[in-house]
Amino acid sequence: MLKVFITNLAKYNEGYLYGKWVTLPKDEDELQEDVKEVLGDNEELFITDWESDYKIEIEEYSNVFRVNQELQELEIFNEDVIRLICLIADAECQQITEVIEEYKDGKYIIIKATNFEELGIYLNVNGLLGYEIPSHLDDYIDYERLGEDWLLNTNYIDLSNEGFYITY
Repeated sequence: MLKVFITNLAKYNEGYLYGKWVTLPKDEDELQEDVKEVLGDNEELFITDWESDYKIEIEEYSNVFRVNQELQELEIFNEDVIRLICLIADAECQQITEVIEEYKDGKYIIIKATNFEELGIYLNVNGLLGYEIPSHLDDYIDYERLGEDWLLNTNYIDLSNEGFYITY
């Protein structure tokens, strides 16, 4: 899910790049061993590089244990939800743990749609309009306008390029 290169800050300041690639999430005891291996008697580490399948921003002085904990909390979700939680966190400038809690509390509604018409159809089919449009009237409904109007009355994150709208 995420690979980080943890680096010994004291050695780096002496001109040496000494560190190790660590794949997260992992057991906290194993992570502690990895950190101890890199640090030795020195006290500070930082992250010099990372690789991820998701859009996750890692700061060089991020707490690697907190990042690990956040990723462990994500493991209960499927791949699409994990990707969307990371995108929401990025779009809303929030920590992943905050978005996870808000997602669990039902703050976000994830709507699979790439444009306003798909959004309008999704809203109708899933009963999110507050009323139901019978299918025999589909040819008479401007679902594109319906989706666009619905968004005007709600807070949303436009991830249509990713195939989703997120409302909250």
